[in-house]
Amino acid sequence: MPCATQSADALLRKEHTWLPSLAPHLPLPVPVPQRLAEPSERFPRPWIVTTWVQGEPADRAPATRPPESAEALAAFLAVAVLLLAGVATGGLTWWLTRRGEA
Repeated sequence: MPCATQSADALLRKEHTWLPSLAPHLPLPVPVPQRLAEPSERFPRPWIVTTWVQGEPADRAPATRPPESAEALAAFLAVAVLLLAGVATGGLTWWLTRRGEA
């Protein structure tokens, strides 16, 4: 469901720009933007098409193995924070250099 604010439009554009590069480095699968659609008369806000991630959304499925679920979420958040810090301070190259991938 699209959000109807200018800041939501800007965040959607950032997601489209950065997530394809960041997603391969995350420890859990995430929907990756494939196409950004610009506003038109029919759809007045930008929107994206993403890849599909198989499985049940975490907010709709019970945690059958709470310790493993907590560890997976913690690992995801730790990497996401480092990636975002890298993007904010020096771009994705900063993160990849730290990992020895650049």
